[in-house]
Amino acid sequence: SRSSSQADESIGVKLFSLVMVTSRRRVRPSATLKRPSSYSGAARRPTRVPPNWQSELKIIKRLRAQRDAPVDKIGCDRLANPKASRADYEWQCLVAAMLSSQTRDQATAEAMASLQTHGNKITVIAATPEAKLAKIISKVGFRNVKAKALRAAARLCRDQHG
Repeated sequence: SRSSSQADESIGVKLFSLVMVTSRRRVRPSATLKRPSSYSGAARRPTRVPPNWQSELKIIKRLRAQRDAPVDKIGCDRLANPKASRADYEWQCLVAAMLSSQTRDQATAEAMASLQTHGNKITVIAATPEAKLAKIISKVGFRNVKAKALRAAARLCRDQHG
């Protein structure tokens, strides 16, 4: 059994790894970080752990304890219709996740509301032209690319899973 400090350190290292993979800022702390063997992230250079990561983790935990960030209210799982069938709910979670990349949570929520009005189901999205999808999701960044990806995903799901 691992001690609490070892578990906190593991969580901190994983959190820092995630931040470093998604961050453009370069950090020059002292210790080199080992990646798990299952890691397949895009960053190839070794990341380093900042010397004060434990105090920063405590601050993050304190700030996140209230769960009052936009993602807590309008995150991907919150944007899907909970009354929809399981397949439709899972599709809507996937769509929200696809739309959320490089997009503010509020814009993703607006685009999802527009898609719900249009009919956010696999068969409907697969049959909708890309230009119309792009117009429906116009609030999100890279709308044309995402419209193409949504339609392709809908067709793939429809063809492979019915």
